[in-house]
Amino acid sequence: MIETSKSEVADWRIMRAEELWKAYWRAVHEEFFTKEFEEIKTEFNGQIRILCEEFQVVYDCTATYQK
Repeated sequence: MIETSKSEVADWRIMRAEELWKAYWRAVHEEFFTKEFEEIKTEFNGQIRILCEEFQVVYDCTATYQK
């Protein structure tokens, strides 16, 4: 279970990537969005707004739920 601690709408083109994980996140999601846009026959050009959330795990259910 997670709890959102912060959320904001950001412009994809000016999203800062000061930290290595943000650069990685951006690359992975750019690939994802490109594929999704292709499905609706649209080119992903980065001119979108995205919802960014910061969260923390408040309960780890993997300890109590095993397959």
